[in-house]
Amino acid sequence: MYHISFKSFVAVIVVLLPAVLPAAPPGPESAEFAAQRVERTQRERCAIYNNDGCDIFGVGADTPEGFLAQRMNATLGSQVDTVYYCTGATVMFSHDARVGEVYGKHPVKVA
Repeated sequence: MYHISFKSFVAVIVVLLPAVLPAAPPGPESAEFAAQRVERTQRERCAIYNNDGCDIFGVGADTPEGFLAQRMNATLGSQVDTVYYCTGATVMFSHDARVGEVYGKHPVKVA
């Protein structure tokens, strides 16, 4: 098990997620984006890789390259063409969310 401070965890999230995750489409979904979504959800997949997301806690995950090296480099050159990535645990997320809590947004004060 990896141990990093909560402050370091939040710093990693703030720095890495924008670099790793695709940006959300601005405003309402365009017709072109909607058509791409339909096309991509209906295509046949070779292999799906399910990453439970805990690689954010790994030693060396403080850079985009180090973050990806934790678990994603193994998929390079493989038949994996789809990645499911978990960005949270139950209702705690490592990205801005409309539902649930975001790590670091409501820090717990320790006496």
